[in-house]
Amino acid sequence: RWKTGRVQTQQGRYPASLRTITRGLRLIESESDHGRAAAERARLLLGYSATRYSQGRLRAAIDHSEAAIVSARAAHDEAVLAQACGDVVSVSRLLGEERQHDALQGALEHLGHLLAHRVRLPLILLYSVMLSTGTK
Repeated sequence: RWKTGRVQTQQGRYPASLRTITRGLRLIESESDHGRAAAERARLLLGYSATRYSQGRLRAAIDHSEAAIVSARAAHDEAVLAQACGDVVSVSRLLGEERQHDALQGALEHLGHLLAHRVRLPLILLYSVMLSTGTK
């Protein structure tokens, strides 16, 4: 559902996108695999956030990205967590708010914890962190 919603957003069909994503959120409520449901919920919430952003509803976009952060953490989905945290920081700056110590800092600290414990991470995620933090 999140892919369909994303395509609808790109086509400017915002109400259809929001309906599609909302249907997806309702479908996963009954999912017995809570980890899988949390991961899918995080992706759907990111899609909802992107649609709200495209509509110029920046506060709603932040709210949904923050909800995606909670679900991504529950699912241990580092890629979605990083995307949601980056979205919160970026959109907050558009509103004139400084959020660097909230979402993104937390994600980077969590990533540092994973690296300290030698958790294997996708190379693209490490490269992305290096680019965004200026570290090598």
